[in-house]
Amino acid sequence: MTGRRGALLKVCGATSATEVRLLAEAGADYVGLWFGVTGGPADLTVDELVTLAGEARAAGIHPVLVTFLGAVDALHEAITRSGIRHLQLHAYQAPGAVAALRRAHDGLSVLKVLHLRDGQCLEERFIGAYQRAGTTMFLLDKTTATGRVGSTGHRLDPAEVRALMPRLSVPFLLAGGVSADSGGYHDLIGGPSLHGVDVDTGARDPLGGFDSGRISSIARAWQPFPDPLR
Repeated sequence: MTGRRGALLKVCGATSATEVRLLAEAGADYVGLWFGVTGGPADLTVDELVTLAGEARAAGIHPVLVTFLGAVDALHEAITRSGIRHLQLHAYQAPGAVAALRRAHDGLSVLKVLHLRDGQCLEERFIGAYQRAGTTMFLLDKTTATGRVGSTGHRLDPAEVRALMPRLSVPFLLAGGVSADSGGYHDLIGGPSLHGVDVDTGARDPLGGFDSGRISSIARAWQPFPDPLR
């Protein structure tokens, strides 16, 4: 995930070619395609994943395989068939899974989610191991008291994010209730650590469909402010 103009925008949960094209036209840089998210409303079969990955590339937006799976063999097949070069591990996979997938797929970018709850990172003691295993980037997300992960719509406290940042030697994406309000993170936008934002709930209208206006507003809000001295 490189070549950003500012903070990149990743939108998760597309299930059709129409949605993929809408996201690309609204200003998203990456589209998250769910695979191995059992029971998830946007979960895809491997054939659907292959099709939508191709649609994304044709629309000029990068596909990201988003999964709860820890089975390296199943992910190997999905990555190989789809040609996807960006993988988001959105559960509690071990650092060894990151290392195995990086070895198997040259050039694969691995985005590992770190879950925060009540000011604590649940994977904090494994951060170093994830980085040594080849994690390209982290994604900081909120998990609820019931243990729900992903698409919670709950915003992270900027103080929690800042407290964790010294432990991270690779950039991160910010998730969890992301909207067009970038308050609390203004000084990080455009810096070396905050690489972008990941949004699902905030990109949708009240009926659950993607809203191009909301997506465009988020894309604009998370770009660096102009330097008045330049």
